[in-house]
Amino acid sequence: MGDVLIVAYINCRIVFGKDDFTYKTFWGVKHTVQYKDLTAIRGKNKDIKLFAGKRVIRVDEGAINGKRFVLYARQQYKRHHNGMAIPQIAKKDLFNNHVENPGEFIFIYAILTVAFLGMTVLIVCLTIPENETEFVPKAVVAGTYEVSEETLVISDPAGTAYHIWDYDALLVESAGFFEKLDSKTELRLLVKYNEKADEPYYIVSSIEAEGKQYLSFDAWYKNEWKDTVPVFAMVFFLDLLMLAFTWLSIYVGRNPHKFSDRVLHMFYKPGYIHRD
Repeated sequence: MGDVLIVAYINCRIVFGKDDFTYKTFWGVKHTVQYKDLTAIRGKNKDIKLFAGKRVIRVDEGAINGKRFVLYARQQYKRHHNGMAIPQIAKKDLFNNHVENPGEFIFIYAILTVAFLGMTVLIVCLTIPENETEFVPKAVVAGTYEVSEETLVISDPAGTAYHIWDYDALLVESAGFFEKLDSKTELRLLVKYNEKADEPYYIVSSIEAEGKQYLSFDAWYKNEWKDTVPVFAMVFFLDLLMLAFTWLSIYVGRNPHKFSDRVLHMFYKPGYIHRD
């Protein structure tokens, strides 16, 4: 009887002796393979695959006796083949076979891409200004009004609030408009109800009184776009950083011989990337 190797992943256990080894699959099926019948080996450090014809034996070198078994299999193959090593086969992948478990890294890249794209779409949807079709006309007579920072808040006699953002920059002839408020002139507004606020109110995007336009929807819309530009710039900058990191990570993984160990370990843990 030989040593016992506990293997993770697909196989459950390998027992290896002088001339052969027996491995038991996850489903409990046993197969015996002689070292001389091995046909190829794939992998460098973390995930090793031994091939015996159509049979594939996956070995985790981090398992108990994992490295010992792989080393012993190499030695026994050489003993039966006049010192020749097990043929090493390389599967071409995104990283030119320089990175261990490339599928895991590709999966991480995919998750990051989906997450950043999802974040971008969400932020764009939340910050893009409303269309004119989302507003409804409403006639209002001001009861009171007050200025809070850059917002003019008009309240009707029932206490319903109407917010005009950046009023000082957007109102045409603001002095005349305040006269209309003081004289209780009826205002014709385009409004949208903001029920998500702590104290719900109407957003005002257009104001007309006695045939005069004091705020146009176009002016309000352009002002809203101006406020969203910094948000979009920040989001797209973060997207570019993510894309740059992903591209650099792939480039370094494909060309590790061009970089120092310090650079390699900025993107990959030791043992996950090799230059040969």
